[in-house]
Amino acid sequence: LTINPTPADATVTIGNAAVNTLAVPYGTTLDWVVSKDGYITQSGSVELTEDTLLEIELVAAPAEEGKTETEEVEG
Repeated sequence: LTINPTPADATVTIGNAAVNTLAVPYGTTLDWVVSKDGYITQSGSVELTEDTLLEIELVAAPAEEGKTETEEVEG
């Protein structure tokens, strides 16, 4: 599993590891999170049946809210 985040300096966590790429056996289900201050965090899980690339684009958080929301994305 490889995750390419936008912005590029966002923090990517796959499973419990802070990495952009993680190799595991096919059939494994992994949880992932992409976050960055000032952006809405996205997360999801994916069952790997083949080499997978996720392009995750974070959306800027509304300035007036002052808190980060989480958006679930199915991978």
